[in-house]
Amino acid sequence: MIICKCSKIFNIYFYLAFMLIAGLCLRLFQLGSQSLWLDEFATIASAKQSSLIDVIRITFITERIPPLYPVFMHFWLKLFSLSELSLRVPSVIAGVATIPVVYLTGKFLFNKNVGVLASFFLTIAPYHIWYSQEGRFFAIFTLFNSLSIYFFVTTFCKAKSINKLGQGMYVASTVVALYINYFMIFTVIGQGLITVLWKVKKNLAVRCFIVLQTVIILLCIPLAIPFFNQATTSYDSYKIFEKQNIVLQQNETSTAPASNTIKDQSDLMQPKLVDAAGFMFCDLPYALSVGLKYINMPPYHWSNMTRFTFIVPSIILYGILIFFGLYVMSGNTRTILLLFLIIPVSGVFLLKVFHVYFRSLDTRHILHVLPFFYIVMAVAVLKIKQKWLCVLIFFFIVMSSIISLYILYFDDRTFKDDWRYVASHTVSSVRESDLVLFHGEFSQVGFLISLKTSENNKKKWGQISPLIREIRARDGSLQHFINKEFKNISDTIDRIWFISYYSYPREIKYIQNRLNEYYKITESNNTLGKTMLFELYVKR
Repeated sequence: MIICKCSKIFNIYFYLAFMLIAGLCLRLFQLGSQSLWLDEFATIASAKQSSLIDVIRITFITERIPPLYPVFMHFWLKLFSLSELSLRVPSVIAGVATIPVVYLTGKFLFNKNVGVLASFFLTIAPYHIWYSQEGRFFAIFTLFNSLSIYFFVTTFCKAKSINKLGQGMYVASTVVALYINYFMIFTVIGQGLITVLWKVKKNLAVRCFIVLQTVIILLCIPLAIPFFNQATTSYDSYKIFEKQNIVLQQNETSTAPASNTIKDQSDLMQPKLVDAAGFMFCDLPYALSVGLKYINMPPYHWSNMTRFTFIVPSIILYGILIFFGLYVMSGNTRTILLLFLIIPVSGVFLLKVFHVYFRSLDTRHILHVLPFFYIVMAVAVLKIKQKWLCVLIFFFIVMSSIISLYILYFDDRTFKDDWRYVASHTVSSVRESDLVLFHGEFSQVGFLISLKTSENNKKKWGQISPLIREIRARDGSLQHFINKEFKNISDTIDRIWFISYYSYPREIKYIQNRLNEYYKITESNNTLGKTMLFELYVKR
């Protein structure tokens, strides 16, 4: 392999330095070119509280994660002014730092060539790069999950003795990962199974692992009550809207959409087999192979040529390489990687099946398995005996990554929601007598945060100071606005800016129907993001 030969010719440290520089460049490229979006607004909403106690309190209310990442970002944003760049830089650093961890893990479990090739794959991995450019916890969690696994295998697997430094680093990285993301539990379960299955005859290793897990549990006791509360109160806005719709139907039976029927709450908790199957057999192969994020701008589909000449062949090849890589491994090493791949994926799959705990689960929640996915792929590529086939497959993987990166960087269909346009256009045209009506999750927060990233827009908005109103079905403000306030507003307000974000379509339709009774629409843009609507209504 070309990459492996280069690492032999040059000192391995020069190779790693080159990979780190390349990985940094790929993750910094166009880092601040796209607007902040929903998930990043959630980070800011938690981190930008006035006190540390408020950060933790808001995190436990609005998020479904432990508080360590928001607490870290709280102090980070105190050091650096809020911007797209400052919010995303910690993820960039974590993404780059994961590269040498993958090299060390691959080298320890197999050999230097596997470590070199796996770290190269991660360096150019489009899906990892995407989340290394997002102001969320996924890239940082992937780093500490990888560190925990590395110190686990070096301490308990293939190690001649169990050293205290390795034990301490294992405990530290595992505890940090647990305080970043509850999904670390799945990795710890895998580590426990490996310890029992592989070293059951070596009681020292088992006893040591049990002692370390006891220490980890004691250190994580503060998470127990918040975890229980978050796990048992995770009703998303869609479910809560079902309850709020009762108010709509009772008070506005003549204008409420016909589709506003109430589902039995028990039906909402029924197994979601179709959704989970789609995740396992469509979303997961798609993300781990071509590494493309969902399409966010119209048209909401890839062309048939893209599907059948790029996406499908990539999924097939990557799938074959994974099965072949696991097949050619020795039994013990295969067990390690298989469990670290299967258990996290199976955990997310089961959570999706029974529709519990999380509002929305998708492939980003298994990003932390990506380093070990590439280790298996590296083993497969290096085990191919025909050199021409090995080179051909390597070339295909590189070209696949280049194509995906080009799409992520330059194809606006994959871009984040364009809050910059919304904020700039509104500020340039809004009047003091206008009403700006925010609808849905993080609509007002997203707008105001986008204003803060531009001093010019922030200054103009402060000078104009139009009327603003935020409405949502889940807290009753939508019903109150429509039933109690709208008639008076229609008598006094000539123009209404309607900004809807991450809302139920029937909520939007309901609001539009009421607005159309007194106003006519003069501007409408639904191409700024898949869940964003931006409209201007002028009085008839």
